Amino acid sequence: SRSDVMPNWYVAADGLEPRTIQSTASEDIDFVSAFDSTEKWKRYESDKYDPYTPEKRFTINAVQDDLGAAQHLVLPTPVKVEVDDTSTVSISTGDWVIVIKDNLQQEAKYL
Repeated sequence: SRSDVMPNWYVAADGLEPRTIQSTASEDIDFVSAFDSTEKWKRYESDKYDPYTPEKRFTINAVQDDLGAAQHLVLPTPVKVEVDDTSTVSISTGDWVIVIKDNLQQEAKYL
């Protein structure tokens, strides 16, 4: 797995000079292939581990409860902010908008 591999593997032994394994000699980890089949991620026959699917990971990380108002607002230098302490905005309903100046169109598309 790309998340479990460190680059620059080396071999060392008493009386010999340590050597980096050339296929791992960089910060690039292209030598690691994807774990895209059971045979690649199972460590032994009775191994019960299966990597999470994107759907399962989404479910595990989902926010279950409304946490209320944030204690501290963190905003990326907005041009203008209007705060209404009497209401909340749900991002999932799609009834909110981003108002932009002409020079921020790419940023607004990203959001």
